[in-house]
Amino acid sequence: MGGGSNDIARNNSINGMKNILELVMNANHTNVIIMSAPHRHDLIRNSCVKKEVEAFNRKLCKRLKRFDKVKMIEVINETACYTKHGQHLNTGGKEIMSK
Repeated sequence: MGGGSNDIARNNSINGMKNILELVMNANHTNVIIMSAPHRHDLIRNSCVKKEVEAFNRKLCKRLKRFDKVKMIEVINETACYTKHGQHLNTGGKEIMSK
């Protein structure tokens, strides 16, 4: 299952939320780790897309709290951990997230 801030920007956040919750509910006898949608460093600070990503992450965290088998981790927000265009994690950022 893929998805991220691009899907949120395209107003697909409702489907993304539905798919994640469905995955969690169907993961019987399995612990699940969910990463938050990544921040967008390629947009201006007050971008509506950035605000929608933040809102999505808040809603997702709130909904996942009821599941004992789920842990949500925040994607790193340091600009130095992103590629030059600011939309994707660079190699160092991926390494930090994997640890």
